[in-house]
Amino acid sequence: MPWFVWILLAALQATPPAQKPPVRNPLARDPAAIEAGAKAFEGRCAFCHGTDAKGTGRGSNLTTGHWAHGGKDGELFKTIKEGVAGTEMPPHDLPDTGIWQLVSYVRSLGGSGNQAPVPGNAAAGEKLFFGKGGCAACHMIAGRGSPFGPELSRIGARRSAASIRKSILDPSTEIAEGFTGVRLVLRSGEKLEGVIRNEDNFSIQLIDKDGRFRLLDKQQVSTLKRLEKESLMPAGAGRTLVPEELQDLLAFLDRQRPPEEEGSEQR
Repeated sequence: MPWFVWILLAALQATPPAQKPPVRNPLARDPAAIEAGAKAFEGRCAFCHGTDAKGTGRGSNLTTGHWAHGGKDGELFKTIKEGVAGTEMPPHDLPDTGIWQLVSYVRSLGGSGNQAPVPGNAAAGEKLFFGKGGCAACHMIAGRGSPFGPELSRIGARRSAASIRKSILDPSTEIAEGFTGVRLVLRSGEKLEGVIRNEDNFSIQLIDKDGRFRLLDKQQVSTLKRLEKESLMPAGAGRTLVPEELQDLLAFLDRQRPPEEEGSEQR
């Protein structure tokens, strides 16, 4: 056999097999699909997973957003359709549409943003975010706003509308990782509030409430208090909005998602 044929065969053997195209739920976040999935869950799944889907001992808790046999749409579909060998999870004889409805419902249970689209005027909510609401003074979306607080360009996919609403009305309930605030008094008498970005034995890199980065020698610092349970976001910020405005703001934030939903696969 000619030497170049051997090289060609070796190259073909080294080429990884083509991956099967991933599958995305065609009914993702569809309100009717979620409702239909809830009814199917009550009749077929609640005995093992509980009427609240938090598990009964026989079936696992489905409200955490994490699933033992894969959390992508195609994996959830396969788990429901084929069951799991060696466990009490049986296969289901539902048509594909019925299984996708169950996937939609299960995804809506967790703390992520897989619920049906939040009602409200998203365009009005955008104006509130960058205007009267003052949100952009601390947060950034698609490059607009301040880097002081958490970046919100994908907040709709990461968190449910209920948890976003709670953070707006009571910011200290949950402080995002990496955004614990600090209050400092410098030896010069200057007082600062901000979030530490980097710190070592000798210096602190801080972003202050005006969005400015400050590099401080620790010898400049007189006192430093870490705000483990207190958010630097004003507690009353969300309460200045009337209910309709708050709903519009939630509708706008709910629509801040990547081109393809996180945790899903594209067909």
